Amino acid sequence: MDNLKRKESIVSIFEEIINVNSKIVGTIFKKEVLEEVLFQTRQYYFTNGMLIKSEEFLTNTNQKTIKEYSNEKLQTDTTIDRYGCVFHKTIYKYDINGNKILHDMDFPGSNRYITEFLNYYDNQSRLIKKESYANAKFEYTEDICYNSNNNISLIWRKNSDNNEIYKRNNYYNYFNQLYKAVGLDNEKGNKSFFEYLYEYNNNGEVSVYTSLKNGKTQISKYEYKYDYQSNWIEKQQFQDGKLNQILKRRINYR
Repeated sequence: MDNLKRKESIVSIFEEIINVNSKIVGTIFKKEVLEEVLFQTRQYYFTNGMLIKSEEFLTNTNQKTIKEYSNEKLQTDTTIDRYGCVFHKTIYKYDINGNKILHDMDFPGSNRYITEFLNYYDNQSRLIKKESYANAKFEYTEDICYNSNNNISLIWRKNSDNNEIYKRNNYYNYFNQLYKAVGLDNEKGNKSFFEYLYEYNNNGEVSVYTSLKNGKTQISKYEYKYDYQSNWIEKQQFQDGKLNQILKRRINYR
């Protein structure tokens, strides 16, 4: 979620992602649909501005994800399929300092395939290491480093054979905004070198995102509309010069 202005005055937010690519539907009487809602999200807040619950809905599969919070910390994340059955559920646990130390995911009815993420923190409560397990079997470890402004500068992931499978270096501008990320993605066994570039508008939102991956360049540009509280209510994404998606949201204030 983007940084919101005057968050304590927000009651709820409704978002939807709209695909703008034309699509033909129907069999006998074919109809061209220019806009298709792909994803919807509702978020609810306490009077002090703390998030208490969010509901996410995939329109093409009727799959719903419900996230519940306490003191703005995510407690459970439950995904329900179109038949009302729990597809998977994630439980989060925290230490006495409020740091997330365990991410436990359960897939009911599928031989109890469970993934766990153990987190480790430094004396400044910064996440510096993650360990991932699947069915109690170690998968990978991830080290995280920070710069002098407490921004994440390095993410480095190695598998059980101590082979590097992911590495990302982040670079920030004078305003502490991420403007470049470079690295290597080898999680699927085929090395992919990437570079991501970010530009921002006067409100601090990303206006241009450039992805360079294995010699291929993709450019996304974003245009925004704002409400009277200076929170954006519409974001248009242009992919290589063509309008691709629209993200709309309605913010209810007190």
